[in-house]
Amino acid sequence: MEQEVFLTVLMDFDIVHDVLTAKMILDKAANYGKIIKARIYLEQSDIDEHRESVREISKLGIEPVVTTLAKDVRFAIDLLEDAYNEKITYIVIAHNRESILPALLYAKTLKKIIVISPIKVPKSFEAVAEEIITV
Repeated sequence: MEQEVFLTVLMDFDIVHDVLTAKMILDKAANYGKIIKARIYLEQSDIDEHRESVREISKLGIEPVVTTLAKDVRFAIDLLEDAYNEKITYIVIAHNRESILPALLYAKTLKKIIVISPIKVPKSFEAVAEEIITV
């Protein structure tokens, strides 16, 4: 019997700020397996300015993670926690800043990393990603 493949999806609100983009990313990610966790990371100021958009995105089953200033740090911590989760095979990210590169490099030693983004991602992401998909 074939074992089911599980994945987690982590998105940065700076590049995924509307429900259509979030849905496209989830649809592409679902091609790799069953999504067991989906999160979108945003600053408190983002939620104040984009409350309706965040509400619509959360209706897709994406958990908003709201931080004050340290959004990329929280993203990296959750990325590493998911890397240690034995159930997860793939970690799918939608992010475009190299600030998370150290966490990505380490996570790559434990999991397969897929980058799905609506915009161009840093060239350095090519070294850690199994695949980079533009939506």
